[in-house]
Amino acid sequence: MIDHPTGEVNEILIPSEKVNILNLPFVILGFLPCFAYVYLYGSFAFNEGINEVLVLWFFPPVLLAGYVLHEFLHMLTYSVVGFKPITYIKIGFRTTHLLPFIYPVYPLKAWAMRLGMLVPWLVLGLLPMSLGLQTQTPELFFPGVFFSCFASGDLSWFYATWKVPMTAYMEINPNGFGCIWYKNQPENLELET
Repeated sequence: MIDHPTGEVNEILIPSEKVNILNLPFVILGFLPCFAYVYLYGSFAFNEGINEVLVLWFFPPVLLAGYVLHEFLHMLTYSVVGFKPITYIKIGFRTTHLLPFIYPVYPLKAWAMRLGMLVPWLVLGLLPMSLGLQTQTPELFFPGVFFSCFASGDLSWFYATWKVPMTAYMEINPNGFGCIWYKNQPENLELET
């Protein structure tokens, strides 16, 4: 966290026992398009699609590549919208979820931070799921559903920080799920790479 000389520091911190409850609606929303798939193409096509996708030569590599790409999209978006080199983006590790995560080491405008949270869901979840649903392509639809559910943490973070003004500066809260935000730009943004 960067010290703000004016003292205008605000914190949003969701208790760890409530994070999964906050994620649950977004996981459920991720699975809802499955009903549309069944409605449009029938339950036989749905089951056949699952069988096509859940094979060892397809699903594990897609899962691994998608996870790496998900985090890379966070990194790329934070770097582009933050106008900083990728060296200003760090990899952290949350022991509670046993997963690495990407975060900028400097505060971003709230709109930029939210965009960085949404891009992996849009690119890996919503886009392939929509294309797969329109074209009845299970190889796009089911990974899109999975990655939409996988992005539930990003979506719930987006929701939890929604009341932060768009022009404020925010950063990931190092103490847990949430953010620290500043009404004005912190003065000591010159960081070492």
